[in-house]
Amino acid sequence: MYVTVCCLESKFQAGNWPQTKTKLKQKIKNILDKSKLHETKMAKKQHPSKEGMTAGWIIHNMMLSGLCVVEGKLLLWYHYKIQEFVGSLPKEIVKEATAAIAKLQPVVLSQQNEVFDSTKSGTSTPTPTTEHSSTWVIENTGMQIKYVQTKANLKKCLSSNEILNGTGEGLCAIDCEGVPDSLDLIQIATLPQQAGSLITIYVIDCTMIGIELVCNSILPLLQSNHIIKLIHDLHMDMVALSSAGLEGFNCILDTQLAAEDFTGNPFVGMNALLKMFGAPEHPLKNKMQQIMKSNTNVWSKRPLLKSYIEYAGM
Repeated sequence: MYVTVCCLESKFQAGNWPQTKTKLKQKIKNILDKSKLHETKMAKKQHPSKEGMTAGWIIHNMMLSGLCVVEGKLLLWYHYKIQEFVGSLPKEIVKEATAAIAKLQPVVLSQQNEVFDSTKSGTSTPTPTTEHSSTWVIENTGMQIKYVQTKANLKKCLSSNEILNGTGEGLCAIDCEGVPDSLDLIQIATLPQQAGSLITIYVIDCTMIGIELVCNSILPLLQSNHIIKLIHDLHMDMVALSSAGLEGFNCILDTQLAAEDFTGNPFVGMNALLKMFGAPEHPLKNKMQQIMKSNTNVWSKRPLLKSYIEYAGM
């Protein structure tokens, strides 16, 4: 079981953990077949016959160890326990797990890319991001993503956009990921600077660049009296930004509170708000919410999948 858990953690570290026992059993069977775990010294010691180590036996012991529970038809994961579990394993098991993960490496990448069906969502192919693919267009949306993950890239973006650096006048939309406990991403959407150009969404990676540097860089924008900042349900974002030492915000409009004032409903979500104005719903919202429920650390893992960045930006 120990080596299998390590393989699962490596395989699904970016999210998309199996949501049912049936799916988990299929994934474990695939791991057992691909990595030849039955042939390891430890497996032979614990299970003299190959039939002894089955996916069902592994799942049973994972549940006994408190790594997951069944709630209704869903399988819920306790990721903090999994990380503690993997981090406390003896060297002998870690060595076998490392060898097994190496055999699974091609599968790991293909499984990560299954997080979203890009043909249905209208997004581009979901692959791990690199410095060489930091800007791309989301098809059929009129939007482009700029994934900012270095200090130099941040400086370049700030110098080229007067809304982003807080010196201009106009409108932008802001959102954050990882809040309220952390501040992993800050997304800032700005309107086209020229007729016929695209809306630009800057997805700024605080984990890669540093929270303090990012927050100090966007402080002029947050404090500007000439730029209206739209944020939906801002209270958790404000907790994270304030914890980072930011204060003195101006011209911020909480669209959730505006919707509540307009409808009398205090629980208007983003998709509901978009629907009210006849705009298309966020195509990735429901799928990503399922992933975040099963993996609370999804925004702190690196590298981020391209599809995750697109979700954050949209």
